[in-house]
Amino acid sequence: MISPMKNETLFGEDDGLLIPDVGPWTEDKFDLIRLYCQIFSSAMKNKWTRVYVDLYAGSGLCRIKGRDQVLLGSPLIALSVDAPFDRYIFCESDPERFSALKSRVEKNYAKHNVHLVAGKFEEHINDICSKIPGKSLVLCFVDPFDCDFDIDNLKTISKCARGVDFLCLLALQMDAKRNVPHYLQLDSKIDRMIGNTTWRTRWNERTDIHEDFAKFLAREFAQSLSEVEYLETPLHQMREVKTLDKNVPLYYLAMFSKNQTAFKLWAQVLKYSNKAACSNRRSKCHLAQPSNGPTPPGIRCAAARKSAPAVRTATPNDLRSVFAEFQVIPLNKASTFAWYRKSSRILFGGSPPRRSLSIR
Repeated sequence: MISPMKNETLFGEDDGLLIPDVGPWTEDKFDLIRLYCQIFSSAMKNKWTRVYVDLYAGSGLCRIKGRDQVLLGSPLIALSVDAPFDRYIFCESDPERFSALKSRVEKNYAKHNVHLVAGKFEEHINDICSKIPGKSLVLCFVDPFDCDFDIDNLKTISKCARGVDFLCLLALQMDAKRNVPHYLQLDSKIDRMIGNTTWRTRWNERTDIHEDFAKFLAREFAQSLSEVEYLETPLHQMREVKTLDKNVPLYYLAMFSKNQTAFKLWAQVLKYSNKAACSNRRSKCHLAQPSNGPTPPGIRCAAARKSAPAVRTATPNDLRSVFAEFQVIPLNKASTFAWYRKSSRILFGGSPPRRSLSIR
């Protein structure tokens, strides 16, 4: 069971330092991270030395593009859990973002045991590993902008402690899937991300020619980590994050661990976040029925419902009547359109949308 956090929101305040813009879907990603950090740190308290590693830490705060809303970034989320980790390691390659993160940590989280690493984490692997106690339990968040990272570095980190769990963002829909021809060429960054070059052979020899490229690479990534004794994460345990407006897939957020307990905790997070999302949708878009009929199809909120016409429920007799009339009308434009308008009144109680039918 996930216990509530004292800070139930992801929101921060503008402090005058650098705050990069992000897409609105980032709030969903950070909420999953918040939930997992909370349950992980609480469940393992007094059992292990707990270490949180963020390989792409950012500036600590971000702003949803087009809005004034400021969100806590992943490092500040991890620092804000009710049972703080025993040690934190934050890596950031961008000098401006690193400077902003450093200022925020020193100002607001001075009591925490935080190690800041300036530069690309790949260039500081030995330094990172040296700061991880050998008998600790590590949660490592991997949040790259694209597929340009080397899985061998993750495998190196995995050997630094008694247990290392990776929470990885796999930018396969927003990067790899949009550049399939390019990545099928030799010596692409997908080779480093997957950790081998033989994946092309398996892709070319796939039995289903319609197989999704992003899903294929996600399975390949999981298979590669299984070579260092990680349990192979199935696709249904990876959260697919999508755009909020057009529901376009962007990336997977996936848990990788050598211990089944991590997957049980991750399953609780996914279940809890699904319930919370459904609850939010119901509270924001309560489908109160109009007094003169049910809500029209596709109407999801009160604001849109105000301007929507009332509709009636079609009966089987209505459908039979409409179909029978269609069989006897003359096949010309005027008769067909007249039948269409009459059928709409019978079935829906109103006129059809002007662009709903195109007769040539």
